[in-house]
Amino acid sequence: MTFSRWTDLVKFREIAPGLHMVSRKMTNVYAYVSDGQTVLIDTGEPSFGPAILRALTGFPQVSDILLTHIHYDHVGSAAQIAKAKGARVHAHPLEAALLAKGKWRRPCTPSPSILGHLLTRLVADRFPNGVDPVEADAIEGNVLDVVGGIRVLSLPGHSSGQVGFGVRTKGTTAWIVGDVAMNVVGLREPILYEDRATGLGSIATLAQTAADSDLLCFGHGRPMLVTSSVKRQLESLTASNDTRASSHARRV
Repeated sequence: MTFSRWTDLVKFREIAPGLHMVSRKMTNVYAYVSDGQTVLIDTGEPSFGPAILRALTGFPQVSDILLTHIHYDHVGSAAQIAKAKGARVHAHPLEAALLAKGKWRRPCTPSPSILGHLLTRLVADRFPNGVDPVEADAIEGNVLDVVGGIRVLSLPGHSSGQVGFGVRTKGTTAWIVGDVAMNVVGLREPILYEDRATGLGSIATLAQTAADSDLLCFGHGRPMLVTSSVKRQLESLTASNDTRASSHARRV
């Protein structure tokens, strides 16, 4: 099967009522359908754009694109999808300022694990330095006035302006949390940070905010239902605040 043919087969799958997910190259993109509109949360790398647009066939009109953070594998297709769909883009002010210039890199360090160092070197270090620029409305406050209101949770550290989004799914909340953590070979820290101490604090914030039976939806890895065990796992990630990896920031 050729690569171009494989991209035709990419489809969103419903993971909770009204919430759909598609994964490519270990990166997740989410589509939330409510009030006859579709809200896209993150967009993947630039190469994802055509496949995501095809996968959205049959969905209600994409009114808005929400970005959890600025990194290449989350905003790369934002400009092309926004143009194709006539959608508004929303991002934290710190992320929006970079995105308007077609930039995404800030000084970062790998998380202090073999996997963090390996994936930073093999993946993040090899991303191009720029993306197609796009203007984004600045996200401010705790509720975003999109499809009846989407909760906003500040989760900086992995990226200075990273936020999570809480959407209602039949009596519970699904939290789309970007790279505050990832569920890859177990629940773990992201591969890199702009500020690790802040990022660990954001993991603690997520553990305190998410309620039992909520759904955690990561940028990388499978979603997880919140249980007391999952909360303990999140809390354990913050227990050893080893700041060795953040002592010498470098550009990735």
